[in-house]
Amino acid sequence: MKENIINIEKWTGFFHDGGIISINHYDKIIDLMIESAELNPTWNEDNIPLSKYKTIRGVLHFKKVKSIKSNHKLIEKLKMISDECEILRLKIQKNKVTLLVQWMNYPPKNREFFTEFIEIEAEKIYFENEPDLIDPLDIE
Repeated sequence: MKENIINIEKWTGFFHDGGIISINHYDKIIDLMIESAELNPTWNEDNIPLSKYKTIRGVLHFKKVKSIKSNHKLIEKLKMISDECEILRLKIQKNKVTLLVQWMNYPPKNREFFTEFIEIEAEKIYFENEPDLIDPLDIE
């Protein structure tokens, strides 16, 4: 197993107010690029390498996806449907992840906010910590 594969089940609470950076979904594989809210370094008792923003940033991998539900209805493809996606709740189990997210659009698009409950079941789910993962919206 790669050195940057970590068990983030106990860290899911820190993803409240974090976000989904991007979604790649192809065939039976989904990669969610996610980021936690900012962590106080004293809370990082496992010494997880953090991004320059003091967040846990990486890819939540799903292999051999069995089902995807949006608001309890089966869907075929998971994709970014707005400008931004804030994570309100993240729960990771062995073969299932549930997310409550808030999608947001900003001008020049119509300003709108809506929530979605997402449930993904897969044969294998794991998190790959990538603190230097580039957010396409990062402007320096």
